[in-house]
Amino acid sequence: MHFNNPRIFEINTRVWLRKKKFHSLADIPESQLDEWKDLGFDFIWLMGIWKTNKEIVAQYCFEPELVSSYTNALKDWRTEDIIGSPYSIDCYEINPDLGSEQELILLKQKLNEKGIGLILDFVSNHLSIGSRLVKEFKDIFLPADEYLFRNDPYTFFKSPYNSKEYFAHGRDPLFPPWKDTIQINFYSAEARKFLIDTLIRISNLCNGVRCDMAMLSLNNIFYNTWIGALKNMVMKNRKKNSGQKLLFL
Repeated sequence: MHFNNPRIFEINTRVWLRKKKFHSLADIPESQLDEWKDLGFDFIWLMGIWKTNKEIVAQYCFEPELVSSYTNALKDWRTEDIIGSPYSIDCYEINPDLGSEQELILLKQKLNEKGIGLILDFVSNHLSIGSRLVKEFKDIFLPADEYLFRNDPYTFFKSPYNSKEYFAHGRDPLFPPWKDTIQINFYSAEARKFLIDTLIRISNLCNGVRCDMAMLSLNNIFYNTWIGALKNMVMKNRKKNSGQKLLFL
């Protein structure tokens, strides 16, 4: 599909399905797709389709400043209304609350038959702090140590799986860290392979991706944001590999 000036309709998928009283993606009727077509949309962006961690919502989404913002937005909000950030992703699997991968593929096929493309999210900068990959694939994340943690416990945290390991929360250099996330280390070959493989797999499920916080992947921004942690990482690697040079790509 190619459009010079595509018209993209963003849908907050979890909220929209609940509002429509649809139980899953499979419940979206043909008439809804026809309506999008008649309105002239070239792409539907299903924002927030990936699996998140409900335990992380309970742990990090009820801090005082967040609770205050909830009250400002909705005076009679309830605990069950808080579903957490769609960008604190556990893994790139369809959120089971929204349906299955096969249902998503079928929806894409139906959209494509009407000349509409499907866009999904890709977040290169971070994953959920509760992601199972923190245990299974820890080398893709930005490491820290006890010194960094003690001096800045808001930015760095102790691994829930190993009391001697520390990592960084995901962040934008202009804002405080997102405490429900863990930072991916772009200087890690394992991380770059993971991101490429993930992007290739996602491409089989959609016609395009929206890259969240894409500028944070740039070498200069990543380096300037994490120079302290990176220097710490370099020193540790030099001790492990005495006489070898570590080059930043």
